[in-house]
Amino acid sequence: MAKGFRLLAGFPLVSLKNWGVLLLFAYCLAMGYRLFYGENRLSELSRLELQRSRLESEVSGLRFRRAVLEQNVERLQEENLNRELLETLLRAKLKMAREDEAVLVLPEAQP
Repeated sequence: MAKGFRLLAGFPLVSLKNWGVLLLFAYCLAMGYRLFYGENRLSELSRLELQRSRLESEVSGLRFRRAVLEQNVERLQEENLNRELLETLLRAKLKMAREDEAVLVLPEAQP
């Protein structure tokens, strides 16, 4: 049997084993290119993971804030209304006073 076919003088045709190695090498090159420069590259994946963790922490903070607001709404509903809490909120947030109270407005200190 001949040792290999010759396409041109001095240029042996690549054997089947060598074709497999070349195809594997080309496949590895293509996957490497896709891994580092393709649409779903590693840097993009790590950036998206970081953004995901940041958004998850933001969502947990918003859930906590929502729970606090729901508690405040529940406390301010008529059947659960705490008059002292309502008065404190009105005085602090809206600067309100009772009808029988006198309000003194002090001038701001100048530097």
